[in-house]
Amino acid sequence: MTDSIRQDAGKEPQLSLSVLVTREEYMAFNAQLQRSQRSGRVSLLSATGAVLTAAGIAGLFFGGNISLAPAVAVCVLLFGLFLACFNSLVAPLLDKAAAAREYDEKEDLRLSNVYVFTEAAVEIRNGRMEGSLPLRLATGWMETADLFSLSFGRECHIVVPKRLLNEGQMNGLRQLLKTSGSPSA
Repeated sequence: MTDSIRQDAGKEPQLSLSVLVTREEYMAFNAQLQRSQRSGRVSLLSATGAVLTAAGIAGLFFGGNISLAPAVAVCVLLFGLFLACFNSLVAPLLDKAAAAREYDEKEDLRLSNVYVFTEAAVEIRNGRMEGSLPLRLATGWMETADLFSLSFGRECHIVVPKRLLNEGQMNGLRQLLKTSGSPSA
C-alpha cells in the first residue's frame, strides 16, 4: 500500500492512497456508523426498557399487593434491563456481526481502491469503477481513532485507515474534510 502527497507544477496538492480495508476495519467502521446514527435520541426500546425495569422493581417490592408473583416480576425486570441496554451493549455486537457477514459476501469491499484527494474532489479507481466525486456533494464525514470516513449519501462511503497516513497527511486530510462543507459526524 502506497501513499504520497505530491504537488504538480501549477496544480493543487494531492493526497494519493492505495487502500485495502480489512475485515476488522470494516466491522469497526460499520459499528461506529450505526452508533452515530443511533446517538442523540432516546429510542423507544430504551424508554420501554426503563419503564419495564421500574415495573419489575416495583413488582418485587409491592407485587404481593397486586397478586404479582416474584418470578414474573424478575422476568419483567430482566426483560426491561435487556431492552434498556440493547442500544449500548447488544446492538454493537449485532452491527459487527452484520458487517462481518456483509464484508464476506460482497467482493467489492475486498477490492483495493486508489483514492486521490484534491481540494475539489476525490478520484476513485478500483477493478470495477473509475470516477470522481466532488467534495461539495459529500453528505458527511467521520473520524475515529483508526480511520477517516467520507460519505456520499447512504450507500457510498470512502474509508481511509489511519495506518496508511503519517501525521502530516492526517492533518491535511482532516483540514480538507473540514473545509469541504460537509457536516462532521
